[in-house]
Amino acid sequence: MPEERKISPAILIGAGLAIGTVAAIGIYALAKATPPPGLSELYGVVTDAETGSPLPWVTVSLNGATDLTNTIGEYWFYKGLNPGVVYTITFEKEGYEILTGSVVLVEGGNEQNVSLVPTVS
Repeated sequence: MPEERKISPAILIGAGLAIGTVAAIGIYALAKATPPPGLSELYGVVTDAETGSPLPWVTVSLNGATDLTNTIGEYWFYKGLNPGVVYTITFEKEGYEILTGSVVLVEGGNEQNVSLVPTVS
């Protein structure tokens, strides 16, 4: 009779987490499909200006609509954005200077990566 081999619970959990992460990345990639013709989307990554590290939970406002960056500093606006329109975008996080600017979107994807400067305490 062949010897029975047991798999460590840690290996099963690790494999499950890896599969879940790959699935989540795949879903995120599918979700960021190109917008319909005649429309725009705006996305990017917010980082710390001193360390270059991604900043999670930054409040990003675009003409009144808001989003929070995810755990790796990404944000994404994709509904009802029109090319050629001037949008005001603001990035806010406690412990950092507020960053506000204007952006004119082109049709399709528009990437806007920014770095926030830590405030001096």
